[in-house]
Amino acid sequence: MHPDGARGIIIGIDEAGYGPLLGPSVLGISFFAYRGEGAVGAAPHAFWKELAGAVSLKPARNRIAIADSKTLYSRAGGLGVLEESVLGLLAARGKRPAGLRELLAALGERPEALDRYPWYRGRDVALPAAAFRPVIEAHAARLARCEERSAFVFRGLRARVVTEGEFTEVVGRTGNKAMIGLGCIGEALRRVCVRSRGGEVLALIDRQGGRTHYGRFLWKALSPRRVLVIRESEERSAYRVEGADGTVMTVHFTVEGEKGALPVALASMAAKYVRELHMELLNRYFIEKVGPGLRPTAGYVKDARRFLADIEGACAGGEFPLELLVRQR
Repeated sequence: MHPDGARGIIIGIDEAGYGPLLGPSVLGISFFAYRGEGAVGAAPHAFWKELAGAVSLKPARNRIAIADSKTLYSRAGGLGVLEESVLGLLAARGKRPAGLRELLAALGERPEALDRYPWYRGRDVALPAAAFRPVIEAHAARLARCEERSAFVFRGLRARVVTEGEFTEVVGRTGNKAMIGLGCIGEALRRVCVRSRGGEVLALIDRQGGRTHYGRFLWKALSPRRVLVIRESEERSAYRVEGADGTVMTVHFTVEGEKGALPVALASMAAKYVRELHMELLNRYFIEKVGPGLRPTAGYVKDARRFLADIEGACAGGEFPLELLVRQR
């Protein structure tokens, strides 16, 4: 049985930082309980209507903005809107991290993993970094009021941070960086199957790359009793996964899933927020090393190469191996 009489669990999964040369790759996972009428599989289409009293697709004074993270964040505009939404949702679940390390713990990660890297070691980012705390608290209260009448209840956020060194190690071991994303997705699905305790699960996942067939991946990741193909197309691949314990999981891999499904959009926001906080620490470290004239980087390939040329002298002292900083592709 699910908590609070819920019919099932709905999760959204998306990533940030899969393509860059610098910084971590982050998988975000959002969790909702569904307690409405009808099958869980029909639920995603009702998210925006059910939560309209608390959320919106665009930044608004009295709403939590939930949308594709690329529409809510830019380096020029800063973290404010993204942070208000992510921290507001966490506050609604009683979590108010005061820094990046507390945020990672709240998202189910191990902050001590950062200490492998000089640019993260012994460092933190105070939170909120750009948002106004009263706005965050107002968002949390607004969501709580809306959920009293909604078929959906926000259950939490998780993140899986693949740091630079781990990313390179996995690529070196498997020869395929796609295995990083799929491996993290498999971990998330296994955990939610255990959490569902034989109930119904809907997993909405943003599809990366050109893969359209995921049946074999789901079979290996979940060891189910049966995997049925519902649809496999260029836009969406969908499956029904039946577990030995009675769990029924419907899994959708959808191109640009963050644009159509609120749980996926929220996952993309959490992933982007966590990655940008890591990049803040990386940039601070090298600005200290090189000087205030160093332009920060977002870590994407073209600008990362510029950044690496600018910090070449700081990398020559042997303080760390270069493969700890530059991800293998």
